[in-house]
This record gives sequence, C-alpha cells and structure tokens, in this order.
Amino acid sequence: MAYALCLLDSAKKSDMKSTAKVRVFHDQAMAVSYFQHINLFDFMDGNKGYRAKLLMVLEKDEVIATLMALQIKQGPTCCPLLNERFLITGSPVILDKKNRQDVFSLLINEITKIAKRNAVFIEFRPHIPDPSFRSIIIENKYQHTDHLNLLVDLNNRQILWDALHESKKRQVKKSLKNGLIVAPCSSEKELAGFFEIIRNLYTKQVKKPYPAYSFFLNFYHELQLKDKGVILLAKWQGQVLGGMLCPYMKGQTIYEWYIAGLDKENVKNGIYPSVMLTWSAIEYGLDHGFKTFDFMGAGKPTVPYGVRDFKKRFGGELVNAGRYIYVNKPLIYKSLGWYFRIKNSFVMFSK
Repeated sequence: MAYALCLLDSAKKSDMKSTAKVRVFHDQAMAVSYFQHINLFDFMDGNKGYRAKLLMVLEKDEVIATLMALQIKQGPTCCPLLNERFLITGSPVILDKKNRQDVFSLLINEITKIAKRNAVFIEFRPHIPDPSFRSIIIENKYQHTDHLNLLVDLNNRQILWDALHESKKRQVKKSLKNGLIVAPCSSEKELAGFFEIIRNLYTKQVKKPYPAYSFFLNFYHELQLKDKGVILLAKWQGQVLGGMLCPYMKGQTIYEWYIAGLDKENVKNGIYPSVMLTWSAIEYGLDHGFKTFDFMGAGKPTVPYGVRDFKKRFGGELVNAGRYIYVNKPLIYKSLGWYFRIKNSFVMFSK
C-alpha cells in the first residue's frame, strides 16, 4: 500500500486545504483524544514554548491517519538546545483498521525522525492500554514504564455519588454548606488569581516546569469562549481558591489538564477547593453529555503516590496505559535532571 506523508507545523503558515481535510477527518472519527485533535493544533499557535507538529498519512490524497506531537521548550534559557522535548499524548487517529499497525509504525517512525533533529527526548503518553501499539513502539527503541491512568464513566449521577468515598462526600457537603462555589472562569482577573495558585504550587511543591500565564489566557479566549474547554474555579467570599483547566471533546471526554487548590489553608474554614473542583468537573461532564472524565495520569503502580490516592476516592477505573520514552541525547537528558534538582534545591533554600 502506497502512503504519502504530510507534516503541519503550528508555528508556520499551514495549508488551509490540509487543515480543513484534517478537521473533517477528526470530526468524522468515532473517538479522538483532544490531545490528538486539530483543536489542540489551533490552540498551540502563538503559545510561547509550545509548537504542535501534526503528521498526516494520505492515501489517494485522502487523510487516513494523523499523529500529533507537542514540541516543548521548558528549562534552562541559556541554551535552547538543552530544553527541547517532544510529547505525544493520546493515541493516533487511524481510519484504516485493516492496516492499523502498519500505519502506526509509519507514523511513530516518522515522528521520531523529526524529533531527533533537536529534541533531547520523546515521550508517548497514551490514555488507555493498547497492546498492539506497545509492540510497535518498543520495536522503535522506546523504553516502556508502567504508568496508571484513572477514567470515570459518566453514566449516572447517583451511581457516581455512591462511588464517591465517604470522606469526600462529607467534604463536598461541608464545602457547599460553608459557601464554596465552583463555576466557569468569568474574567481575566479571576484567571490571574488561579494562575498565581498554579505558579506557587509548581514552584514550591511539584517542582516541574509549567506553562506561562499567556497559555492560560489563550485557553480562556480560544477554548472556553469558543466552547472547546472550560476553566472551573473554586470561589469563596469573592476570592479564587483554586481552579481546573478542562479541555474536552463534545460528547466524548472531558480532561483534567491542570488543577490547583488552596486546601491546607482553608481546612479551618471548612472548605475543600480541590475536592469540590474534582467533583464539580465530574458533574460538569454529566450535565454536558460527556461519556468519560479522564484524570490524565495516576502515577507508577509500584510507587506510593498521594495524588493517586486522592483521585481514587472519586471512583473510576484504574488502567495501566504505560508511558514510553526515547532518549535522543542521553548526556543532555541526565544534565536536565541535574539542572532541575539544583534549581529546586535553591527554591527550597529560599522559602
């Protein structure tokens, strides 16, 4: 079977005919992850530090498959070549079921070649397990590690409430009684309050790179205001106490992309922002006809992880989707690890 390949780059002026073809292809597909949809490609245009690469497979000038990777630059600014990585989230969209594995092999081989030019490493993060893809990725010299994800079936409100851990039910009821509300972001001022919470969380606790404020601002204008996502905010007495960034695919899946809440600071007030945000996002999915709430990761199964323990209290199914990494520049990859460890030690020292 003769296939042709075509690459679209969000940082370059794309062929409108090609992007229109991809949009039709994605809209007609049965199930597409937001992180593989043309909507993400559009969103990444203009986001500093992010660049979407969308690889198309064509047969007789018709799109039969796509794979999207994000080219991300986060790290030491003194040398841009040291901080570039490629991230593939979700599974490729493939129409040709008969030759699915051959098409995927073509896609993963080509995107790896493209990423090798500059990227320190390439990481593939599927949402759900797919044994047929796993063998192909490993054949392309990617290293596999077990990694869990948690998926909630949005079938029935009462079933979901019954599955909610008793401690979380109490915290939801108590938060509501004490006046905590969760609602979509309504202004840039509210958004700035949420971003400050994100900034503090990632700087002082998570200690990993995070997007700039412009990323969240673009999400508000390009996704929420265009009904492609929602930013849920936890508010109490006029203050923003937390938020959750939720892109979605209508009728399919709503995702927990970024979340942060001032929980410890507000136990004394009898309110629990992160609990309310998570339950409210699940309710939002129910109310708007989504089938699945995707927690976007739950850690390694053999490593204790408090975040996973928190997420499991909301019900859902744990799946081992795995993660795959191809290290293109081993020495630089190790150096980046040292860089972030040293940087974080300075953050801790300055607290």
